[in-house]
Amino acid sequence: MIIFDLDGTLWDTTMNTYKAANIIASLYDEVKEISLDIIKKGMGLGEKENAKNYMPYLNEDKAVYYLNEIIKKNIETMDEDGAILYDGVYDTIVNLSKKYKLGIITNNKDEYVDTFFKISGLKDYFVDYMGAATYGITKGEAIKKMIDRNNEPNSFYVGDIEKDMISTEEAGINFIHARYGFEPELDSQYYIDDIRDLEELLDKIY
Repeated sequence: MIIFDLDGTLWDTTMNTYKAANIIASLYDEVKEISLDIIKKGMGLGEKENAKNYMPYLNEDKAVYYLNEIIKKNIETMDEDGAILYDGVYDTIVNLSKKYKLGIITNNKDEYVDTFFKISGLKDYFVDYMGAATYGITKGEAIKKMIDRNNEPNSFYVGDIEKDMISTEEAGINFIHARYGFEPELDSQYYIDDIRDLEELLDKIY
């Protein structure tokens, strides 16, 4: 089974998130403007980590509440504006689905994955997906749960940041680093510089 991260791996929603975050900031006096650098830093973080990243001056409960408002607004803006899929994502996913079971796991919520499916038109090519924040679990726990329920212990997780790699190790499977994403410098045995390289790499591994 090949399981994918979303942000920095299949699509880039940085500008969508930046727009949504500052719409929410404009509505609430206690939420300060959120810079693009902070948005980029938050890509791939868990819910509480990202709430602290966005709003370190608020207590955890308030920060998580406003983060969830940002997430809801982000989904609305993506429904209106679309989002940027990396070149080659559609064809790569279609081709891989002929050989492997495919899944998606994100630290975000299930609705975020649903939005990806709506924008990309790729839902039918994935057998499973999970937004870890929906279930209050870590990405590593979500990966383990997915490989167990699909009975696919010999799986790979494709992600772009160190936390993806650590979560993959916690789940006991192999990691493929998408070096075109948000953290290009990681010490990973397997890596790709373009999503279109993934099929060839997997053919060599398997």
